[in-house]
Amino acid sequence: MQRLVIISFCLLFSHSILVAQDVKIGFKLNPLIGFASLTDDDGNSLDNRESSPKIGWVYGLVMDNLLSENYGFHTGITIVNKGWDETFSRDTLPTSEQSIRVTSLEIPFTALLRSNEIGSDFFIKGFFGLSMDINIGYRNSYTGSHPFEADPGSGELRGGGRVRDLALSFVVGPGIDWETSFGTLGLGITWHQGLTNINKKKNTGNDIIIRPRYLSFDVEYFF
Repeated sequence: MQRLVIISFCLLFSHSILVAQDVKIGFKLNPLIGFASLTDDDGNSLDNRESSPKIGWVYGLVMDNLLSENYGFHTGITIVNKGWDETFSRDTLPTSEQSIRVTSLEIPFTALLRSNEIGSDFFIKGFFGLSMDINIGYRNSYTGSHPFEADPGSGELRGGGRVRDLALSFVVGPGIDWETSFGTLGLGITWHQGLTNINKKKNTGNDIIIRPRYLSFDVEYFF
């Protein structure tokens, strides 16, 4: 199922490139600061869990398709290494200190707004919309006690079975484009807010709602 979804989105992305009239294709490589919202089913914060930010990375292909001078759409296919640090306390076990990373294949579908030229070859832009996130990797390095079992100790858990395969996020961000004779350099900031729970409860035994979030410091180059 996961492979079918990935292939379908890749075909859709390729089709968009072929039919686009004014399209710029490029790549991005930039850092991010990851967060996580940890709540119960009612949206209340958890007394025994605390999360803190973690540095990650984004890289992949991006595409801007301008339908006119001032608007169009923005998409791409990126690999995102996001995560957070977490402290989980239990009465009968040592506190579990966890460093969690989730790797996702992310495909945004967003509206793109772009200003007229400002100064010499500069443009202000912004986009907003949704992102389909396909979770392809999970890693949890822990000390103190096992995150999901009643065992003290330390170790590392790997594999995607503890997070859901698919997630949906809201994305929004401002930026600038600088057009040069050798291509277009894009700089910006993107807020990526998870809308759906990624915790696979039947495999973790935890009834918590986890929604990853991150702030990306975008650096893009369009050919």
